[in-house]
Amino acid sequence: MDKKIVIIGAGVSTQYQVLHLLKNGYPGNLINIIDKGNDIHTRKPEEVMNGAGGAGTWSDFKVIPSFNQGGIFFPNYCTNKEYAEKLSKQLYDYIVEYHPESSKIMYTEPVEEPQFIKDSPFELRQSPCYHLGTDYGQQQVKNIFEYFEQCGVNQTYNVEITNIDLHRNEIHIGHNCIKYDTLIIGTGKSGMDLLTKLINKYNLETIPKPAQFGVRYETDGKYFEELNKIAYDFKLYKKFGEDSARSFCTNNFAAFVAEEETYGMKSFNGHAHKDPNKENGLTNFGILLEARGIEDPFVFSKQLVEFFQNEGVATYYSPIGREPSLTDQGKKVPGYKISLNKFKTGFGKYAEYIMEFIEDLNNTFGINDNYIFYCPEVKFLTNEILLNKANLSLPQYPNVHLQGDAAGARGIYISALHGIYVAEALLS
Repeated sequence: MDKKIVIIGAGVSTQYQVLHLLKNGYPGNLINIIDKGNDIHTRKPEEVMNGAGGAGTWSDFKVIPSFNQGGIFFPNYCTNKEYAEKLSKQLYDYIVEYHPESSKIMYTEPVEEPQFIKDSPFELRQSPCYHLGTDYGQQQVKNIFEYFEQCGVNQTYNVEITNIDLHRNEIHIGHNCIKYDTLIIGTGKSGMDLLTKLINKYNLETIPKPAQFGVRYETDGKYFEELNKIAYDFKLYKKFGEDSARSFCTNNFAAFVAEEETYGMKSFNGHAHKDPNKENGLTNFGILLEARGIEDPFVFSKQLVEFFQNEGVATYYSPIGREPSLTDQGKKVPGYKISLNKFKTGFGKYAEYIMEFIEDLNNTFGINDNYIFYCPEVKFLTNEILLNKANLSLPQYPNVHLQGDAAGARGIYISALHGIYVAEALLS
């Protein structure tokens, strides 16, 4: 336990990784976290994507304890199910330990699919869900990072990494150079440009990965009351040949649309609150496509977002002229109105998939076009980098590890397991 560890990105995987290292005796002064956003004390709600806690800090804290959703872990990386479940139990214990009011954690389990869904064009995929709550989640993140400060973990914020030299074990921030023994890359979606540079610079081996993009759909929560009784974070799937669409990150009751800024461009996401005073009667969720055959998912996503930018804001569309809702700060969700033709031009053939998904929502839930969607919502991804399964390291550079979105995660649960999994390897 004498190696200097440098971790790029202060998101979910880093939180639980550093927590696990510290709890098992790793010296805090040998752990270094670098992030281009603000620290936990100065980060603001409008800083959605970057900073201590990562992109999920201001979103709805839902932990889906399933190896079948949320990205790659078991059995692709960790092949021992008993060990994977042990790490999962450890993660839950950490969540409870640092949650400000653990008795308020809401847990739901899958139940029998209702007949109206069986009769619909959708497939309902259910998983257990721990709903931690946005407000509680923010405090939990703060509790964890305050523990890091107590243990002497080095944290550097508001800096941009300009270069990584994997041969010399160096990270460059402007004219400054940071040396490392072990490098961990947990950059999240807002750091995919850095990952893309490394892929190209060091000719890292990758395999194709679907692009993920779509819209943030919003309507009145009353339409989904029956479905909410069995699935708070419902996931509706529909196939389009080799491609597919799904509802993603569903927020109910006190549901808000959040503007994101990534690479200087605006897109959308959503979150929810546990505070009953925040209730607004709305439901929002992403309608997210997984599209195969796109050569570079990262470049495609950037071009899609660029298309819908107008004077620093993104767009919205409603067939009945429904206006944008209010953010949880009480301001109108930013955006400019577009026509359906503009939407179709930007999304190309994929616009038809999204509109068919929405028409099926209309028919299944009786919504009758009473909706608005904000676009685009994208997941900035690179193609999947091949890693050593035992510790998520690069085969050519075994002291460099990837985790979280950089290693194929898509949510709190799998990202956190990545972090603990790599920590276990470093402790062994």
